[in-house]
Amino acid sequence: MFKSAAKLVRYEWRSHVKYKKRVQNINRLAQGGNGLRFSSLFTALKMWGVTGAREVSAYSSLRSDGDFRYIPSNFYKSGLSRYLNRSPVADWLDDKANLSVAFPGVTPDMLSLPQQDERSELDIDDAVKSILLSQKNGVVIKDSAGQQGKEVIVLTRDEADAVSLRSAIKSIKGGVVVQHRLSGHYELQRVNSDSLNTIRAITLSWRDRIYYLGAFARFGRKGVRVDNVHSGGLFANSTEGSKAERFFDGDFVEYDCHPDSGVRCDEIKSALGNLGEDLPEFSVSLHERYPQVGLIGWDLVPENGGFSLLEANAKVPAAASLQILNGPLIPEEIFEEIYWSCVSKRH
Repeated sequence: MFKSAAKLVRYEWRSHVKYKKRVQNINRLAQGGNGLRFSSLFTALKMWGVTGAREVSAYSSLRSDGDFRYIPSNFYKSGLSRYLNRSPVADWLDDKANLSVAFPGVTPDMLSLPQQDERSELDIDDAVKSILLSQKNGVVIKDSAGQQGKEVIVLTRDEADAVSLRSAIKSIKGGVVVQHRLSGHYELQRVNSDSLNTIRAITLSWRDRIYYLGAFARFGRKGVRVDNVHSGGLFANSTEGSKAERFFDGDFVEYDCHPDSGVRCDEIKSALGNLGEDLPEFSVSLHERYPQVGLIGWDLVPENGGFSLLEANAKVPAAASLQILNGPLIPEEIFEEIYWSCVSKRH
C-alpha cells in the first residue's frame, strides 16, 4: 500500500533537532500510553521516515489508538500544506489586508495602510483621524503579513489617542491592518480578560467538498493581550464529545485550570460545546467561497449570537494542536488519496 513512500518523504537534518522536543513533550503527555503496533509502525516508517514515525507514534501513544494516519510536523509543512495551498489565492487570503474584501460583513476591519516605505505622513495622519472618529472599544493594529501573534498592538479606548495610534502604526514595517477591538464572548473572556480569546477552526477543501476538521479555543495569559500559543497562550478543545478537558500550552503541558485566573476547563466545557454547534456550518461557509485553497485555519470571535472573522490562516493552520485534542487530522476516507497526491507533487 505504501511501498517506497519513505524515500519520497525527505527530512532535513534540522527536523531531527527541531521536532525532538515536540516528540518528547507528546510522549510526556502520553504518560506511557500504547504507541503503534508493529504492523502500523512498519507502515509509518515507510510513509513518514524515521523522524516522522517517531512523532506519529507519540501521537498514537497519547490517544492509545494505534493509528499511523497522524500527520508529522515536517510533512505537514513541506508536503501537506505546501501542496494543498499552492494556489496564489492562499497567499492572498493570508494577507490580512484582503480580509474585508474576501469576507465582507464578517470582519471587524476598519482600514489598512501600505508597508512602511510606501506610506506617507499624510497617510498616517488621515488614518489616525479616521480611527479616532470611528473606534468605540479600542483598536487592534497588526502587520498584515504577521503570524503567531507577533507585531500585534492592542489599544483600549482610553489608550487609543492620536500619539499612541501614530506610534503604533509607525512601528510596523510591513502593511498595516487596523481592526475594531472586539469584546469577545463572556464565557471565554472570564478565563482571561486581558486578551481577546478566540476559536481556531480548521477546514479542508478536497474534490469539490469542504470538510470541517475540528476546532479549539485559545486563551491568553495575564498581562498579555494576544491569545496565541507562541506568545505563551493556552488552548483547549471546543469540539463536543472530546476526551480533552484540560488546557494545554505550547509544550503540551496540561493544566486543570487556567494558571492565572483559576478557571477550570470543565467550567467552560458546556459553553464551548454550545459555541461549537454552529462552528462547522459557519467555517465551511467561509471556505466555500475559496475552494481552491486546500487547508485554512479560521480565527473566530463568538459574540452577539454569531462569529466575527479575525484572520484566515493558510500558512499556519495549527494542525498539531488539533491532533493532540481530536486525533488524526485528515478524514480516513480521503487520507490515502491526499497522502499520495502530496508525495507525488513534491518530487
